[in-house]
Amino acid sequence: MNEHGALIWNELSTGDTTAASAFYSAVLPVTTATTEIPGAEGYIEFKVDGRAVAGMKDLSALPPGTTPNWLPYFQVDDADEIQAAATRAGGTVLAPAFDMAVGRIALLADPQGGVFAVITAKAPEQPA
Repeated sequence: MNEHGALIWNELSTGDTTAASAFYSAVLPVTTATTEIPGAEGYIEFKVDGRAVAGMKDLSALPPGTTPNWLPYFQVDDADEIQAAATRAGGTVLAPAFDMAVGRIALLADPQGGVFAVITAKAPEQPA
């Protein structure tokens, strides 16, 4: 967990966050809550025992025609390096590495079209 190559996050993109929140809360031991992430307004977290374990956003934040999907995120030491390695291995860069409050992220696809993200996550800030 939280080491290079480990699955660190899953993110649902859906056209109905209210229905998705109700569904997943009914079948899994999760709650949902909107969180404040700069650059990701309206982002919803799935929580287990108060700990964020996944996220959700509305499809309206994505390009037109995007279908509902789950996006896995893998922790990496250097998102730019992994983006370059994916290209060399025949993958596709869907969104070049960019910075957000949570870390540096690149959206990639494998040669068969499987979409995934890599993130060099920032350590959570600790209260003083």
